[in-house]
Amino acid sequence: MRYYDPNFQKFIKNLVRSIIYTWFDVHVSRRENVPKDGPVILAFNHVYIWDPFIIGSNLENIIYAVSHKEPFLPILRIFQRNFGSIPANTKPKKKRFKKLTDDILLLFAKSDRDLFRQEINHYLLPEDRLGEGKPLPLNLFLEYALNTGGTLLLHLPGKTLPDYQRIKRPRKGIAWHALNMYNKYRKDVPIIAGGIVYTKDGKPYIPRLTLPKFKFWNRNYEPRTIQPLLPKHKTGVYVRFGEPITVEDFLIDHRDSKYVVSELTDIINDEISKQVGIICDNL
Repeated sequence: MRYYDPNFQKFIKNLVRSIIYTWFDVHVSRRENVPKDGPVILAFNHVYIWDPFIIGSNLENIIYAVSHKEPFLPILRIFQRNFGSIPANTKPKKKRFKKLTDDILLLFAKSDRDLFRQEINHYLLPEDRLGEGKPLPLNLFLEYALNTGGTLLLHLPGKTLPDYQRIKRPRKGIAWHALNMYNKYRKDVPIIAGGIVYTKDGKPYIPRLTLPKFKFWNRNYEPRTIQPLLPKHKTGVYVRFGEPITVEDFLIDHRDSKYVVSELTDIINDEISKQVGIICDNL
């Protein structure tokens, strides 16, 4: 038993792709930099809710996308799991659905949990294999995803940002996952850092909607800016994939894990900024 249904993911991906290409004016470059076989980690900037769908729908690889835990409502979990979404605790202060990030098996029906536990144990080290009733933490699930040749999509900032500037506080999880795979399985998983930019009238912009002040049920709501579900029809969106980055290049001269992770995160951040800059300079 797999985490996702391949036929369902293919169907949804084709459906989402048709919606995206109908509504957006999509331009993708350097797609050939993404290996077609084997595990890959995609690292991108994040400015809008459509980012992972646009990036993922333009690749044939099986995509696992790490997502906020909050949208994993009970009625939607089967759909999200079969599409390849993985809940992560990106907002620690929000406790809702945190249990899902502590045990990925909770996304399965009780009757299927033992079946998936057996499946995942084939791809984990003996000391990490799950016994009966043992939870499946996120880090072990990501090892499984990469060991089965999956493509893992992660956003370096971990949340949507309001601009296209260099990411000021990048998450180090991408570098940690890549280093972990090398140390535990001797797999040098390539990291493809890329950029995504939305445009309006030929200039970079980020879809936002300002809500006016209003009153509802005797409660006053101040003006605020939100992300619209859909931007203006035929909004431009440019996606560009960078050159592969590998952990082994950093381990030649350095063995300290914290140093390697810090340096690798900076390199990934620089590459994302470079790809975003190239897109903006060529509009």
